[in-house]
Amino acid sequence: MFALAEIYRTFGDYKKSASYFSQLAERHSERKEELMFHTALCQAEYDRSLAIQTFSSIIEKDGAKANDAKLNRLILFFQEDRFQDVLSHYPDVASSLEQEKELSLDYIVGRSHFAEKNYEQAIAFLTRYTSFEESLSPQYRNSLLMLMNCAQKLDNEESFDMALTRFENLFPLDDELPQAIFIHAMMLKEAGNFLEAEQKLEQIITNYPNFEDTETLFLEYSLVTYNNQRFEKSHSTLNSFVHHYPKSHHSKIAWKYLLSCSLNLAKQVEGNGNTYYTKNNFLQDLTNVIKEEGVLSQEELKECLFLQAKVMYELGLYDVALNKLNEYLIEYKDDPSIPETHLLIALSHHKVGKNPELFCKHAENALKIDPDLKNKSSIHLELYNVYLSMIEKASIHSNRMQADQVELNSLYQLAAEHLYQAMSLKDLPVKLENKLWLANYYYDKLMKPTYLFEADPSTDSLENNELYQRSYNLFETILISSSEKLINLTNDQTHLEWEVLKFANLLGKEKKLKQKMLVLKDLAEQQQLNRSWDWKLQKETLLELAKTYEYLEDQENAYETYNFISTNYRSKPTFVSEFATLHANRLQFHLLSTNQKIEDNPQVVQILNNLKELQIRKHAQSEPIHLEASIEYSWIRANMISKDECEERYVFFLNRIQEDYSNQEDPIVVRYGDMLKKQNDKQELFDLYMRFVKAEILRTESLIEEKNGNRVSALSKQEEAEKLLNGCLASNYLTHYLYNRIQNSQKAIQAGKLY
Repeated sequence: MFALAEIYRTFGDYKKSASYFSQLAERHSERKEELMFHTALCQAEYDRSLAIQTFSSIIEKDGAKANDAKLNRLILFFQEDRFQDVLSHYPDVASSLEQEKELSLDYIVGRSHFAEKNYEQAIAFLTRYTSFEESLSPQYRNSLLMLMNCAQKLDNEESFDMALTRFENLFPLDDELPQAIFIHAMMLKEAGNFLEAEQKLEQIITNYPNFEDTETLFLEYSLVTYNNQRFEKSHSTLNSFVHHYPKSHHSKIAWKYLLSCSLNLAKQVEGNGNTYYTKNNFLQDLTNVIKEEGVLSQEELKECLFLQAKVMYELGLYDVALNKLNEYLIEYKDDPSIPETHLLIALSHHKVGKNPELFCKHAENALKIDPDLKNKSSIHLELYNVYLSMIEKASIHSNRMQADQVELNSLYQLAAEHLYQAMSLKDLPVKLENKLWLANYYYDKLMKPTYLFEADPSTDSLENNELYQRSYNLFETILISSSEKLINLTNDQTHLEWEVLKFANLLGKEKKLKQKMLVLKDLAEQQQLNRSWDWKLQKETLLELAKTYEYLEDQENAYETYNFISTNYRSKPTFVSEFATLHANRLQFHLLSTNQKIEDNPQVVQILNNLKELQIRKHAQSEPIHLEASIEYSWIRANMISKDECEERYVFFLNRIQEDYSNQEDPIVVRYGDMLKKQNDKQELFDLYMRFVKAEILRTESLIEEKNGNRVSALSKQEEAEKLLNGCLASNYLTHYLYNRIQNSQKAIQAGKLY
């Protein structure tokens, strides 16, 4: 029977073999445990559950075969997937085994822990198993796969890496390897190790072109390379992804990352001249993203639309950019980017060059909405230049109608304001010619349109102090050095002498006469030291200096300067030389002592002759020189006789003035009158002086009437004289000379005397 049991087992008929071993166990009690053990081994080949029962019976007897039965039953538990039983009975088995045999069970226990999701315990047993033995067996392969699985579940990258390395070395052609590498890459990515994750994904892309999930592979590769700031790789992969998998449920995230890559690459275009990517590529990407529905939020869409228009402008697609920007302006009229939108529209119109008015309109709107707009200095300067070009164009085509002049004035004002604002910011250089243009613009707006040399600080009042301050500050910046002196002009800067005189005039307006005198002296000295240079205004400079001395009541210096001009420029009489002659003679007389002011004094005779000559050579263009010479002549003649006769004599010579200027039989007077009619300002000046002469006659006659006892007539003439004098003071053509004479006459009326 024993032989038959062995024979059947040998031939694989385990059921008959088990039957014989079972019968033998019943017959031979002394060997029952051993025979039951053989029975269980055979049962294990066809009925594991039955074998487990038999092994359990052996274990209960706790005989010599009990430990072997425990081990075999444990293996059967494992084979039957009774993993909890494996784990619960393993400690009892392990306690009776040698260490080497215990290690052989590590796979079973590790696999059971894995099945029960006890991943940490599974790793411990499987790691010990794979370390103890290394082979190409399926069991070893499964152990490594389970190790990687456990490591993935526990996010234990180190264990995963160790298992994957062994797997790659032993099973390089295994179908599971690409997926294992991918999982490792994802673990590295989750751990923030993007560089190694990128390497792993590249390994799959290079070595496994038939990877089962290329969609996920390429998406993950694009995201990892993005995190590594390898924007070229990421952009290329994402671009391929959205075109190959347009229906992917990952397409939206792919489009968003593609846009982000594009933005980063666009930044690099400006910095390092990226050859892979251009602004044209960026525009195409933006356009493609905008077309994709559901990818962008409303806020993101708005930002992309603005950026799209901006890039179109930067690429020189101005007409297309204008269309986009105008649409944006309508759609998002309350958006914070509207100032920049207006600016881009303005610049696009400027580049197209067809509608400067639209450039100005939108640039003005941009500055109005956002006064702190970036680069606003350059915007102000560009507006200034455009307004100047519009002024030039309008001036060429203007027919000088009143409406045209109003438009020109408005354009000038706008140009000036923008240039002033640009200069006030002080963050961009402004050309000297532009500074001079602005200074002169304010100066011309401030000063009345008369001869510069007739301007007078004691008669004119400033109506617009802001215009004065702007003009003054500009001229001061250009002309005055840090040491508060006039800059040293060069041969190429002689044209600035005119600006110096204007600045001096502004100083006079503010009664800064001492400062004005110093500036003029500096200019006169530079002109004198460099006489070979191309100066144009030497005598005019000296005349202004002489006038300033006179305003400062420095009569001696005033006389010397006037006399120098009169003497040195007598050969070619001009307004300046005759003005100087007039004032030199007047001052010379006032500087004489009382006993020298007599008619037979040769100096007095010469003074009177000079004044009379000026009166005779009357010319409308040179007024008020001849009128003042006439009045001064009359005054001097009246002052050189006794007080009893001076009133009558003064009236006599004043009447002579009226007769002289109204004598229609004198060809000079007739020509003089005709010229006055053609020059309104000179006519006004003439009428003003004649009113003063009339007032002086009435004032003097009132004194004569008072002396003769005609009180009523005296008061009447005095009142009429006062009225005329006050009217003269209100004239826009009042000069320094006339102002002082009127002041003296009014004081004389109060005192009841001639002078």
